[in-house]
Amino acid sequence: MSSREIISAAQVDDRLFVLGDGKGGVPAPVSIDSQQIRALNLVHALFELGKLKKDDGLCVVGAGFAGLTVAAYAAARGARVTVLEKRVSPLKLQRECGHRWIQPYAVAWPEYSLDFADANFPVLNWQAGLAQDVVAQVEWRWEALRARFDIQVETLVTGVRPEGSIVHYTDSSGTPRELRVAATVVAVGFGLEAHGSYWEEDGFEAPRLRGHLKFAIVGLGDGALADVLRIRLGKPEKWLTEAARLLEPMREELSDIENPLFLRQGEAFSEPLERGYEKLQPALMKALDPLFRHRIRSDTHVTLLGTEHSPFSARANALNRVLLWALLKMDTAGFQYVPIQKKSEPEEAGKNTVRYVDASGTTKELTAHHLIRRFGPTEETLKQQFPKLAEGLTGRQLVTGDRSVWVDGPELALRPSDASRDLVSMYIVLDEAELQRAKAKRFVDCRCAWWLEDRYARFLAENSHLVEHLIKLRERKDPRPPSGSGSPFNACRVRIARERLDAVGSMFQVLDDFLIEFIPEDEP
Repeated sequence: MSSREIISAAQVDDRLFVLGDGKGGVPAPVSIDSQQIRALNLVHALFELGKLKKDDGLCVVGAGFAGLTVAAYAAARGARVTVLEKRVSPLKLQRECGHRWIQPYAVAWPEYSLDFADANFPVLNWQAGLAQDVVAQVEWRWEALRARFDIQVETLVTGVRPEGSIVHYTDSSGTPRELRVAATVVAVGFGLEAHGSYWEEDGFEAPRLRGHLKFAIVGLGDGALADVLRIRLGKPEKWLTEAARLLEPMREELSDIENPLFLRQGEAFSEPLERGYEKLQPALMKALDPLFRHRIRSDTHVTLLGTEHSPFSARANALNRVLLWALLKMDTAGFQYVPIQKKSEPEEAGKNTVRYVDASGTTKELTAHHLIRRFGPTEETLKQQFPKLAEGLTGRQLVTGDRSVWVDGPELALRPSDASRDLVSMYIVLDEAELQRAKAKRFVDCRCAWWLEDRYARFLAENSHLVEHLIKLRERKDPRPPSGSGSPFNACRVRIARERLDAVGSMFQVLDDFLIEFIPEDEP
């Protein structure tokens, strides 16, 4: 997507923008990683098209991962940012979650490897971990940025009414206030589920000392598949990376199966996907056999209930789909899929009994000690909190951002003319010899801010051959290919250049230590 397309999708009026919740456009799995990518792309587009400039005021409504990332990156680019958040603290949903494993490239697999644990974002960066640990990493960086850029945060906001450049809200003391800004970004997130949050602790992935539990799980999205896998395989941090490693030899073939089907839905998606898996069946089953032999649990049984003929949905990520397919083939004693009738929600029918209507219309019952419903939020949060604002988005494709921005787009591709902005937001891998060659071309270390001053921008624009050389170095050294990764915050998420590659780690482990290796030595 180009900057203009991103702005068009998010813009309600000249100064008001809504960061999409993934409901519109292509049905794609939503992750913390994809929320941040959407946020970074929107801010990039706002600055690129002049909707937001240095020293402009920006109001961000919502302090989830997306809202905080919008605020952090806009502040880093020079905007004066105020965040309005209804809850007492940001990231509240994930703060106490110790059973969900967050991996920054899980949604992008098999196009990208899971070997990398670092999200490599220019702001609010984090590494793979349990949700509560990811929150701790992001909060640490957020507090450092708040102090550095004087980001104002109002908590317990009870209402927001954006009108162009003026935001009316009620603060935590009940006092009506008015905020005048150049732009407002609404990033209120996905809302809460009606039948228990995906992030709530339940302990189902833990082994049982005695007894055998049966589960009925309703839904075909990523949350439902994740629950099937953790209940049958145990804690995801124990097997997720191992599964990706075992499937690494087939990653290119799996990508060839997945990519042509991206824009399809329903049977047009699931049937060719299954045919592709069937062709790879011997290799897939051989690869995953060691994992399943050691991980499949004997103390649980899962019945997955879904409204499609096949359980393979575009709303789930590819690795979960492959593992679910393998469970159907290799775990017949502990897992089954049952298609159910649409518009007929399974319900508890007495102790340890779940009643449902199958695809033929017949009412049936099954034994289940726990019924887990994974339908997502009951209503879009935007419509709940800002109904008049949401009316302006009718028929508009919101910015899904996770897969749709991975399509090459000329306006967001990394070109030499974009170097002054985008090279600051990327990491370039240089080994010691390449670093010395770069320095021999009159480049030296320089401590700098988050953006380059105009004289450095002009220098880079005049030396496009060097920019192209650095891009080639990144393509050769980072196994995650740039093809199909159109935005600068996906295409350019690689690692930092410093004195020695093996002594680096993550660029943003210490926010103040931002060194860039492409400043001419004759500049002060």
